[in-house]
Amino acid sequence: MKSGDYSTALSIYRPLAEAGNARAQANLGSMYERGTGVEQSYETAVYWLTKSADQGQPFGALRLGMHYDLGNGVAVDRTKALLYYEMAAHGGMGNGAFYAGTMYANGEGTTADLQKARAFFQMGAELGDKNSANAYGYYFEGGFGGTVDLTEAMRWYDVAIAQGDEMATKNKSKIVSTIVARGDDHVAAGDFDKARKSFDFACLNGLSDGCYRLAELLYSGKGGPVDKLGSMSLIEQACDMGITDACASFGDLVIELGRGPPESSKAVNRLDTLCTVGRADQCHNLAYLLLHDSYRVYDYQRGKSALQKACSDGYTTSCAPYNDLVFNEATPASSGSSDAGDVLDFMTDFALGLASANYGGGFSSTTCTGCGSYSSSSSSTDAFASTNQAQDARNFDVFIQSHSSYGGSCPASNPYC
Repeated sequence: MKSGDYSTALSIYRPLAEAGNARAQANLGSMYERGTGVEQSYETAVYWLTKSADQGQPFGALRLGMHYDLGNGVAVDRTKALLYYEMAAHGGMGNGAFYAGTMYANGEGTTADLQKARAFFQMGAELGDKNSANAYGYYFEGGFGGTVDLTEAMRWYDVAIAQGDEMATKNKSKIVSTIVARGDDHVAAGDFDKARKSFDFACLNGLSDGCYRLAELLYSGKGGPVDKLGSMSLIEQACDMGITDACASFGDLVIELGRGPPESSKAVNRLDTLCTVGRADQCHNLAYLLLHDSYRVYDYQRGKSALQKACSDGYTTSCAPYNDLVFNEATPASSGSSDAGDVLDFMTDFALGLASANYGGGFSSTTCTGCGSYSSSSSSTDAFASTNQAQDARNFDVFIQSHSSYGGSCPASNPYC
């Protein structure tokens, strides 16, 4: 039988229904209900659906329950509607379980009973009904008819989301955002252990802010031991989930921790993207990776181009090393080098722009003895901000001026002499 061939369907279902076949009775009733292949008649639909339901046929019971629920072809009778929904549910109809649960939740056709509502939502969810899965998750979230269990709530929301339930997506987002806010409250109260647990829960359930905030605590050692490698992994995850600042922070930590491939290769790709969209500070860090052998992603021309872009885009820390690269290329004899090796050494020590502890990074800000004053652009809540770029530039200039190739002298007050 072809799809939509209602005449053939009618010729098959009617004699079977008249002979007492419960499924055929349910199908024939559904045809009268919708007016497919026959003239629509709710009364005739109810007649055949009743015959089907009286034999315990789940689909017939479900459809008949809806007629009593909505008053189509019969007077509204919520008690009968609930009876037939329960029959459908026990016969394996997940949406029947959802309708029964909803009626118990709202006290329709019966006395409100959240425990029974929860039981029917569980039944429907386990039968694969997405609405039931969302409702069951909601009952775990609020503790309706039982205990609160956010882990179970998230699990059932995910079941519903996998079936395309938009409400479950909203519910999950709301609960995870609430957990992050709770973590922020724990941070404000100085309870970093609880903050870690809140952010970890949010991160495990797909919220990028949870991953990023947890990374900050791991980096700083608040609420537990310092774990910069763990922090870097979480930052990478947050970057992949769309937090742009996390992509920059990932590059910072790769540089700070001296990581080679694959981390340094990933950092190059991420910083290159940021550089392309106008993040001049990240052009600078990209150049640092590319111009330093230890990260095993060395690319002189690409690093030089990144420095040039950083400088031209207004990141003045990059201008001195870029100009020196150009000078080195033009006058190798004067610079005492046939390549840019000297400049790479200079950048290694003085043009980082990192959130390294050596340069006052992280959650605390320190100064470099003898380096002069500088303006910090860091945020006290950002563990990965480049806090001492002005200081780096000053040290770089002092070193360049004092380098023997340029005939200068280094002030005794500078610790890098």
